[in-house]
Amino acid sequence: MKIRTLTIASAAMLLACTNALAIDYNCEGCTLGQMKSTAVSLGKGDHRIYSFSNGLAKRFSVTCQGDSPLGIPQPLTQSDGSDNTKNYTGSTSHSNSQPLNAAASTTAAGCPFNRPLVASIAPLAADEQYAFDLAKQWRLDYPSNDQGADLSYNTGTHPGNSPYGESVYNVLHDYPGRSMLFRDIQLDTPAITQFLSVIAAATVSHFNVLSNRIIISVTFRDGSSIRIVYDGNLQTFTLIPNTARNELNRPIIEQNALEYEGSYDMVGVDQNRYLQYLQSMGVQVIGGSGSSAGMKYVCSWDRSALRLTCRVF
Repeated sequence: MKIRTLTIASAAMLLACTNALAIDYNCEGCTLGQMKSTAVSLGKGDHRIYSFSNGLAKRFSVTCQGDSPLGIPQPLTQSDGSDNTKNYTGSTSHSNSQPLNAAASTTAAGCPFNRPLVASIAPLAADEQYAFDLAKQWRLDYPSNDQGADLSYNTGTHPGNSPYGESVYNVLHDYPGRSMLFRDIQLDTPAITQFLSVIAAATVSHFNVLSNRIIISVTFRDGSSIRIVYDGNLQTFTLIPNTARNELNRPIIEQNALEYEGSYDMVGVDQNRYLQYLQSMGVQVIGGSGSSAGMKYVCSWDRSALRLTCRVF
């Protein structure tokens, strides 16, 4: 199944294409011939089309037949050579002919006098090819799912004994704990360094063939977990809302909000700290000390006070 994604190319490329859009297009699994057809279907402009699975990336200049890539009229003939200068005509059908003396008459593709679109192929520039090769290698080392790259980080295998690694409750409650977690992920995950190299190369070449984000699933020593998004452009980590889970993979309250009304099995080594975290958000906790394992919290929404009230059993 072919996966195709669109991104808008750089402003410099847009300016180079008069009245045309420059598009970067992931035609995953496509052959060179399919890429040429895809370029024509995208319309006039300079398009960079690529496939990671094929290791193929090319630039296509799509123009009206008879125009050069710079808009200079040429004879309405095509080269018979097998090199990269050959033009390829897209499939365009029209039910009515256009009057040859009407300058404003155009086809649906925007070509005057019913002329078809053609695509000229050329290799990428050196910096563009370098960016593509880095991205291709990164995807080989860290395969992505449908939502993009998804990495794992287990604090139990992290050298040392940083306090954040015991439980997700520490990270939810403690900003310094989050900062320590983010710092260590960046230092201990080779993928981050490699990803930054890809982003830097893409910035130079204006050829962003990867999403600028990766998702990191963090598992703590008590079995609790959370998911984090890393922004490669900003080089920042952010907790993804509603992804905190206890060791039974059950949701953990993250906000003082109606959506968290329900029952929770609070297990783990850091329940007292989690109690403090709830209270710091304005959640009212009734009963229990938070010190015994396996306690159940039943939380209801108080509409008059606009807060959760959680009873510990």
